[in-house]
Amino acid sequence: MKKKVLIFAIGLSFLAPGISWGHMDVCQAGGPGSTGCKVSKTFELEAGPAGGSTTITYETTCGEGYYACCILNIMTGEGSATCVEK
Repeated sequence: MKKKVLIFAIGLSFLAPGISWGHMDVCQAGGPGSTGCKVSKTFELEAGPAGGSTTITYETTCGEGYYACCILNIMTGEGSATCVEK
């Protein structure tokens, strides 16, 4: 089963190379020269007849000597917003 998921993730990475599907090691927002960044994902909730949604957001602002790097795994909603030394 793990092999099928890995192949699926690799296939998706070819369709959308700017998105980090597996290891979250590439800035999806921010990057060198950026002082701040933000990434977010909205999940639809099925909580009875009302339903609804919730949004997970990762955001940072960095000081001098650092750049902002925000990443998000759109499959799980896990991510980070960090300041990286230049």
